[in-house]
Parts: sequence; structure tokens; C-alpha cells
Amino acid sequence: MLLGNGSRPNGGLMSRFDGAYIPILDVSFIGPTPTTTAGATPGEITTYDIARQYDLFADFPTNPLNILAVANAFAGQLFVHPDYGSVDMSQAVFQGTYGDTAYYLIPTYPLPLLMPLTWIPVIGPIAVDMLDPVLRVLVEAGYDRTINPGVPTPANFLYLPDPVTLGSSLLHAIPTGLTYGTQDILHLREPGTPPPGVAGQDAYGIGGPSVTLPNQTPPPAPPVQTVAAPSTPKVPSATPTTAVPLSDGVNDSVIPSTSPPAPKQHIVDEPIGGSSSNGAVKRSASTADDAPADASTQSRPKSSGTTDRPSGAGNSNGKGGSSSSSTGNSNGKGSSSSTGD
Repeated sequence: MLLGNGSRPNGGLMSRFDGAYIPILDVSFIGPTPTTTAGATPGEITTYDIARQYDLFADFPTNPLNILAVANAFAGQLFVHPDYGSVDMSQAVFQGTYGDTAYYLIPTYPLPLLMPLTWIPVIGPIAVDMLDPVLRVLVEAGYDRTINPGVPTPANFLYLPDPVTLGSSLLHAIPTGLTYGTQDILHLREPGTPPPGVAGQDAYGIGGPSVTLPNQTPPPAPPVQTVAAPSTPKVPSATPTTAVPLSDGVNDSVIPSTSPPAPKQHIVDEPIGGSSSNGAVKRSASTADDAPADASTQSRPKSSGTTDRPSGAGNSNGKGGSSSSSTGNSNGKGSSSSTGD
């Protein structure tokens, strides 16, 4: 999609003066945009060229000697060309196709020359509605609207409209402007709004040709200005993804596992036979962690005056697994708390 294309074949400033060069500005006029695309099938539309009416770059007069039309185009450079973002693309009027390009024109109201008058409160918009019909006829006299926008058309200093048609259009434009002004004063219409005579197909003013050229079939897809919807931000996963580098067979990176570690085995020394006097000790494996898992493995309060040491239950079958406190007397008996049989 092309907006305000300065190389529009018929109307673009670069096409009107194809091959010209301005040394002081170091600007070369590069000519028209191609209207064919490699690989496009016959009848396929690959490009939409949209221009605002009276844009200096995209809608320059056919005859540069029409001073009023040129001045209006320079005003369009100030008020029209920078403002494509504020116009509704649905207002674009189909002009015609050429090659694989479809051309559209967005009508402009009022004339760019009259836009500063709209800044005057109350009377400004009324004056604009009265003057626009007449001035539009004179400005359009500098354009040849019968040529397809896709046909390369250089500036023609000899172009003049049919004088009979021009005179008739002026005679109709004068009373039309007075009518619009009267309606504004009587509050029969909103001052400054585009009247039917300069909207849509009548954008070229009273007596002008229709915007859509004869024998033109609209393309299958009208131009639509679309704005990409903002993408929904991605919510990070609860478990972060760990990048796993490819193994080269030499230095494999160790990737931390997300599963809980296997319980550690601790070696606990227990006396064999339930007595510590013989010095024999057996070793058993425990699956508890560094800290005891339950209260049964916690050490019990120590009795005063005693020494805490591991011992068995003191019975003949040699079962251990109890926690006892010995008083150290000769018969080997002591107060104990046992969970064995």
C-alpha cells in the first residue's frame, strides 16, 4: 500500500518532472512507480496507491502554469500531506486500475488554500463554504482528470480545459456557494462540513468528471487501514526452562534435577548384644536426613549425674534399637526406655 506516493504515474511530483535535478537541494526526480510486479497473474492486484486530493507530492497539477492550482498544492503540502493518519480510509474513492495497481483518491474539503479561514470563529467556516465551490472549479482547471492515474503523465504546460465547460461550471458554482453560505447562517447545515457537491464522485467540483473513470471495475479487495492488535504478553511458566547444551562427549554439563534428592544414608553405631562393655559394635544404615525425621529418634532428656551412651535393651536375644541411659552399676541394670520386645 502506497500513501502520498510522490512517484504516482499521473499526479506524483516525481513523475510530473521525470529526469529533473535540483542541484542546490541535490534532489533527482526519479519518475513513476512501476505498475507491474514480477510473478503477478493477469488481473491480480498487488499494490494499492492511495492519495489525498491536492497533496503536493501525490496530486500535483497537470499544468504548472495554473498559479492558483500550484499555490493550492503547496498549501496541501502543509495541511494535507502530513495528515494521512487522521483520515478514514473508507472514504477513499476508487479511481481505476492499471497493471497490477489499484488507485484511490481521498477527497479533500475545503481547498487547502481556504483551510486557514476555518480558524476564524463563526464567520470563517461560513466564508469557506461560500468560496470553495468557485475556487475549486478554477483549481481543477489545472488538472486533467480524464487520464488514468497509472499512466505516466509529465507536466503539460499547454493543457487547458474546455472553455465552454469551464464557463458553465463557474456560472453554477457562484450561486451554489451563496446557497451554502445562506444555509450555514440559517443553521440548515453545519458550517464547514463537506457539501454533497464536493464529496465522493463529485470531489472534482461542479462540472468536473467523476472520480471513478469510465469502464473501471473495482478490485476484489478494497483498501483497508489495519492496525495490528497488540499481542498478549506471555506468562512465564511456573517451572523455568533449563537450557541443555549439546554434549560433545567430553565435557558434559551437569543439569540440576527438578525432582527431590534421594534421602542420604547415615551410618549409626550400635552396640551388639545390648552391652557396651565388650566393645563390639555393629553398623546399620538409616535413611533419615541429617536432622531426625520423627520424635522417636530424638535424644531424651538426660538424668542428672549420668552419662548418655547408646546401649541395648539388656535382654538375652540381643535386640537393639532402643535408647537407654545406664547408671554404670555392676549388675549392668539401668533404667531404660525400650521399644523392643
